[in-house]
Amino acid sequence: MAAVYDKVLGTLLIGSWVNALLAPFIVVSSIKYFKLFPNDSFIYKAMVYTCIVFNIACCIAEFSSVYLYVVTHWGDVPYLANQYWPFMMFCFVSWPGALIVEGYLIYRYWRLSSNIVITIVLVLAVLTGTAGTILSGIYVSKYSRYEDREKLTTPVTMWFVSNAGADVLITLALCIKLWTMKSNFKQTDKVIHRLIGGAMTTGCAPAILAACTVIFFLSMPQSNAHATALYPLGSVYTLTLLYNLNNRHSQKNENSHGSGPSRSMTGARMESTAMETMGGVQVHRVVRMDHPKEGTKFNDDGDSYNNELSTKSIV
Repeated sequence: MAAVYDKVLGTLLIGSWVNALLAPFIVVSSIKYFKLFPNDSFIYKAMVYTCIVFNIACCIAEFSSVYLYVVTHWGDVPYLANQYWPFMMFCFVSWPGALIVEGYLIYRYWRLSSNIVITIVLVLAVLTGTAGTILSGIYVSKYSRYEDREKLTTPVTMWFVSNAGADVLITLALCIKLWTMKSNFKQTDKVIHRLIGGAMTTGCAPAILAACTVIFFLSMPQSNAHATALYPLGSVYTLTLLYNLNNRHSQKNENSHGSGPSRSMTGARMESTAMETMGGVQVHRVVRMDHPKEGTKFNDDGDSYNNELSTKSIV
């Protein structure tokens, strides 16, 4: 009996506790966002509001499930053999947050690269995961007994493999594109390295949770072990969005306190850097010019042969 409680109830409790621990971070990050960007575009504010609302709905589904099992029907073993409305509700309210955050990250990649082919591949992967989420909710409502879990294998695998794959592909696409934009400019490379680290951190967290969920579900179908990774997933997506939006303020601060715009003179060489924000995409520009020295030859148009201009833009 104790083993049954551990597999069915203990895992639900752990997942809900982990998610509850993330709630204060969402509150703090949300307050920070609305304080730093009171005049942000309506689209970004709508994205934040939507993620928060649906994440609250996910929490309601999670805590309701735990309460029904642990309090209302405590000791009712036949009740533990089935899945009830909180599981269905969770499936139907968990996909909007993931769709918004992954869509935002894809938009950033497209703004950076303008690569329509890879962008379409990423969009298809995200839409496949969304379809898998909705199908999982429909299947749970139809096959609610734990002994019928094998019938949920296809939609659940479709859900989490697609989500994990989309998160990994988005992260790789961003990192590879940023890496190809490296230059000989120390300031530009510094920003690129920081953005690559941020992309890997925010992209890998939801991918790891999604991968753990599908592994636990397939290896232990008669338990709720997958809930330990599944329940915090919505909060992680919300924090990913808030981190990326709030990070724009850090970029601006760095720009205004020495990292840009900046100018340095070494002999006749001048480097100029500037940071700006365009629709949520951080753009770092570097311009370097060599001024003509004594004895420099000029062509017929009056241009020095040694003049050099280089620009870089990164997300």
